[in-house]
Amino acid sequence: MKKTFADRLNLALKNKNISAAALSRQTGISKGMLSDYLHNKHVPKQDKVYILAQALQVNTQWLLGYEDNMEHQQKKDTGTAHKITSKDIFTANGQKITGQEILDLINERLNQK
Repeated sequence: MKKTFADRLNLALKNKNISAAALSRQTGISKGMLSDYLHNKHVPKQDKVYILAQALQVNTQWLLGYEDNMEHQQKKDTGTAHKITSKDIFTANGQKITGQEILDLINERLNQK
């Protein structure tokens, strides 16, 4: 089984039958950075690993080499929700959004109604 992040990223691209350029457009991660990942020059930070795993529909732990199961694991609904705080940081389309920005948007929307 392939072990490095680069090997697994290349395998996931092959299995999904998409190019690095298409993955770049889909994730917002630059072609140059993806090339560095694919050629084992850099290993992405956690937020980028998550974005890549979601786009390729693979398990993040597999992509990092920690598990043998490639399949994307759907989280089971436990009936609990995450309470958003001002200290939370989320990513959307490769951009960071703070919890405070999300809370402000929700409050603004609620006040419009």
